[in-house]
Order: sequence, then structure tokens, then C-alpha cells
Amino acid sequence: MHPLHHLICEYHTVHVKKHCTPLHNLLDQFSEIYPDRVESIAPNQHPNTHTNTTFITEIAQDRDSSMQKEADSLLEIKIFTDGSAIDQKVGAAAVMYRRGKSALSRVLRYHLGGTDEYTSFKAEAVGAIMGIWMIRSEHIAGCLLISVLTDSQAFIKQAVTCNTSLTTS
Repeated sequence: MHPLHHLICEYHTVHVKKHCTPLHNLLDQFSEIYPDRVESIAPNQHPNTHTNTTFITEIAQDRDSSMQKEADSLLEIKIFTDGSAIDQKVGAAAVMYRRGKSALSRVLRYHLGGTDEYTSFKAEAVGAIMGIWMIRSEHIAGCLLISVLTDSQAFIKQAVTCNTSLTTS
């Protein structure tokens, strides 16, 4: 429901002579409109180009086959995510490549904190979230085929149980 619907219903029943708001003036101009008879239409939650998204989750048999599959891929966008711990610090990163461009399209990095608070698994999850955030902020979900690649089989297996999809590299 529109945020002004409640005010219009209220202003429609109360006629003000002094200190009229713009809504009062509009309702006076369109006196034949009765807010309680206006049809409510739920807005479309997805752009018109949106189709039902299909996720494919794959875990490669070995490192070489994973790298070969990624090299053979002709997808428009590839996002690589990673999380790790080094020198008692835990961090995550996500990078985006577009087909045909040698330079990175986007890079995100995040320092979570120390190894006493965070694990590598949590860093992998943050990296994946940043990758998904890249997709969302670019407004490309449902428009282009996208590959999100991570090296954490544990995270992928956990994500599959949550109906999330990632491909390992």
C-alpha cells in the first residue's frame, strides 16, 4: 500500500478551510475520487527482464579441472571470492571480471578482525556475501549469466543446504 494512502483516506473525509496542505488541495481538485474504492495493485518485485533464476552448484574433482572449466567458461561476468587468516588476522575479498576485459571491474576487501574472534570459514562466507553484493549493486541479476567462484568446499556444501549456489575454483 502506498505510504500516502492513509493520509488521503483521512484528508478525504475532513474538509479544511484554513491551512490546507497540498494533499487537501489535490483532493479538492479531484473530488470525484474515493480512496476506499481505489484498487490496490502490488508492485512487481523484479524488473521485467527478470526470469526465474537457476542456480547450478558444482564442486570440481581437482584443482586442474576447476581451472580448465573456468578458462573455458564464456560467461559475461565472473566473480571470485576468498577468505583467509594470516598473521592472526582474518579477511575476505571479492573481485569481478567482465568478459573481454583484462583489468578487474571491481574489487572489495574486508578485514574481519583477529583469529581469536573469526575463522577462515566466516571469512569465506563474508567473501561470498561481498560477491553477491557486487551482483546486486551492478543490477545484473537475472539479466546476465554470472559465475561466482570460491575455493571453499565447506562453504559451498553449507550454502547448498541454504539454497545458495556457488561454484568452486
